[in-house]
Amino acid sequence: MPADAQKREVANPRSVARRVAFGVIGLALGGLFLYLALRNISRQDFEAVLQRFDRSWLALGVAVYMASVALRCLRWGILLRTNGAVRWRHAVEVLLAGYAANYLLPARIGELFRADYAMRLFQMSRFTALGTIFVERVCDGII
Repeated sequence: MPADAQKREVANPRSVARRVAFGVIGLALGGLFLYLALRNISRQDFEAVLQRFDRSWLALGVAVYMASVALRCLRWGILLRTNGAVRWRHAVEVLLAGYAANYLLPARIGELFRADYAMRLFQMSRFTALGTIFVERVCDGII
């Protein structure tokens, strides 16, 4: 995306409102799914689990997961840069959007969503985007 188009996108109030709306919808869906996951658990059982819960393991798990996502974003950003200038922030945005789609859609369709999103955002062919995703997933499998 050219620099002037990026500036217009940021300055466009509709774009900002749309991003905020998607964020609110995402939080609402997260709350709904959390409710559905916990609705059959009694409050006493939930409190007993929380009392035995070691928060240091949670912090360690979140840190390891975030580090792995950051490394995947960096790796995919490097693969994308072979086809032109790609901002790290945009590579992160597309990668996380693809992961979110994978969580919601069956059969790893999120990878096709990510390829389409990358194609539109980075002005590259769909096959190039799919090729970088394929190489990135092969690297995941090897690691």
